[in-house]
Amino acid sequence: MRVSGNSVQTACVAIAALWTTSPVLIYSTPFRALALLSVALWLALESLRPNGIFRKPTAQVLLVGVFIFYTAVVQILLDGLSSLTSHLQIWIMMFFLIVYQSPAMTCPAWYRSSGW
Repeated sequence: MRVSGNSVQTACVAIAALWTTSPVLIYSTPFRALALLSVALWLALESLRPNGIFRKPTAQVLLVGVFIFYTAVVQILLDGLSSLTSHLQIWIMMFFLIVYQSPAMTCPAWYRSSGW
């Protein structure tokens, strides 16, 4: 059985989506770490694609990057490194916008029609 990069990325999105929508998993540290690792793996695989979203970013992807950078810097300056977890949920939700913008990912029709 051969595993493609697209199937690994789809599994990463599924893990992040399950973590985001399940109240029981949101507050569990091991599941939070798994969600972060799946997002990091998706981002790494996407950056290696020749036609990935990071090679030709859209305005939305650039604005997501600016928003995450800005909120992270402000939180670190105001409250220190321990306060970064307070913004983790919104950053993961912004991740789904990047997934939607990725030309290489073939998102299901229900996801494309969801209004994102």
